[in-house]
Amino acid sequence: MSLKGGYINFEKMRELKNFTEASCLDFGPEHNLFISKLQKTFPWYVNTHSENSPGNIYSFLTRAVEDMPPDKWEETKDKILPVDRELSLCLNKAGCKHYSFRYNDFTAVRSDWGDGKGE
Repeated sequence: MSLKGGYINFEKMRELKNFTEASCLDFGPEHNLFISKLQKTFPWYVNTHSENSPGNIYSFLTRAVEDMPPDKWEETKDKILPVDRELSLCLNKAGCKHYSFRYNDFTAVRSDWGDGKGE
C-alpha cells in the first residue's frame, strides 16, 4: 500500500538508523508535520481523553501544538520533553494521575507506574 501510494522515501530508507520513531514514509508536508507533532506529544492526547487526568491542561497544550505553523514547530519541538517532565512533576505533587514520557522521549507511562515519581 505504501509502495503503491508512493509514500516511501527510498533515499531516507537507505540512511535510516533509528527505527523507534524515525520513518522513511512521506505522506506530504501537512501529514508529516502532524506526525512529527504527534510523536513528541502523544501522551498529551491520551491525557486529553483520559478520565484520570487533568484533561483541560492537555487539551490546551495539544491545540496549541496543532495550531503551530511549521517554523514555530521547529523552534518548539525540542522543548516538549522538558515541558512534559516539568508538568509531570507538578501533577505528581498534586496527586493527579496522567501519562508522560518517563525513561526516554518515546515511551510514555502512567504516573503511578513503577516508582510513581515520574522521574
